[in-house]
Amino acid sequence: MGPTLPQETLEEIIDFLYNDRKSLLACSLASPKFVPVSRYHLFSSTTITAAKICTLLNLLDAPWCSISNIISRLVVAGSGPPIWQLNPQWVKRSCGQARVQYIPRNFGTLLQRLQSVVAVSLANISSIDVPETFWRLLSEMKNIKAMEAHRIAFDGCPLPFFGYISSLPLLESFSISWPTMTLNATALAALQERIVGEEGEKVQLVGSGAGSGFRLPVLDIRRAVQIPGTDRDLRASTVAGIAILEWLLVQKMIPSVGLLRMNLDYEPGLVEVLSRYFETAGSRVEKLFVVLPSSVSALQDMVPIDFSQLTRLRSLHIDGFFTSHGSNGDSLEDFFRGFLAQLFSSSHSSAATIQRISIALTIDMTEDYSFYGVPEYAVLQQFTWCSLPSILEKVLGPCSEALETIEVQLRVRSPGTAANHTSFVEQTLRRGVWKQFSERGCLRIVFLSGHERDEESSWM
Repeated sequence: MGPTLPQETLEEIIDFLYNDRKSLLACSLASPKFVPVSRYHLFSSTTITAAKICTLLNLLDAPWCSISNIISRLVVAGSGPPIWQLNPQWVKRSCGQARVQYIPRNFGTLLQRLQSVVAVSLANISSIDVPETFWRLLSEMKNIKAMEAHRIAFDGCPLPFFGYISSLPLLESFSISWPTMTLNATALAALQERIVGEEGEKVQLVGSGAGSGFRLPVLDIRRAVQIPGTDRDLRASTVAGIAILEWLLVQKMIPSVGLLRMNLDYEPGLVEVLSRYFETAGSRVEKLFVVLPSSVSALQDMVPIDFSQLTRLRSLHIDGFFTSHGSNGDSLEDFFRGFLAQLFSSSHSSAATIQRISIALTIDMTEDYSFYGVPEYAVLQQFTWCSLPSILEKVLGPCSEALETIEVQLRVRSPGTAANHTSFVEQTLRRGVWKQFSERGCLRIVFLSGHERDEESSWM
């Protein structure tokens, strides 16, 4: 006997299995009435590795294929280690040999079957991982509303990719994080000239559709490796940051940025472009995530960045703060004083709009102190946080409402923090230099294990 419940009721029941792939596969074989909703949950978001792109295209190109019009989000991910952990020449050689081209039976039919795709995500891949057929299809897919490029390595000039993004007439959001590009200084200069020089290039890069129509939920231009000089390609991340910012600066209306993640100790070339970007579109950045240099000496030597143009910030996160920074706290105090004064000057509206400040602290002296039996909460009793609480009190003082309502979140990371010690650590923090914030009820403390990373979903 077939099911007798109404189709709408059956579909509502199966909707509860949206994340149970095994049950959905069983439902799709149980009855023809179960097939549409089961397929929706199984294939509406399809994830494949770069090596399986040709297999997917072959499936979608088959005359009997009936799932293509169900796919609305396509995720292409790398299957190996993160791209920045590999030698660029090895990546180029190995991927180039493994890549297999696919020639569709009917390109028009295949393209038509992919018209339901409205979101594409590329993650942890190199541009040479992807066969030319897919890039050609992607260039013709104009219904895309959301594009993501996370940990993507561009082999050579990225202008065709930027041109494609700009040509999407329905594009609403474009997120990019940790990009790298294999360009030397000469090629980078030529790329910058092509972006900002000839009018023809400008028209190509802003396109006729995207123009002012999309925003960047995430713009992450941090280095692939946070310590300068340890990246396999020393300029790969810097070149990518410069190219992306130059491309954004030529848009008809520069897109707003939901979250900007960046390092503070950039090379002069990237600082110059970043300064121009802040001057032109700093007021369009909503949330800021900054990474401190790994050493105080690097902090002293870095090229200063002017943050005074970021006048509409709603939240700030400071990462890369170590207890060892306290051994030379004067330099860091001077930095925090100038940095926060720029961001939250009483003449800027950000002093009134800021809602949260999050600070990630890593206890990096665990082994030294544990040798003598000194617990972590005792270490934190002596830690002054480089006068951050008093600096915040001073810069936010003119805006009393902000000082009373702002949430300060301390994210304490240590591999050695035992669960039964966290209460002592929290008591130490609440009774120490952060006491006034704790008494106002605006101090929140979160404990992280050593491997946890601070990304936007955990503190925004």
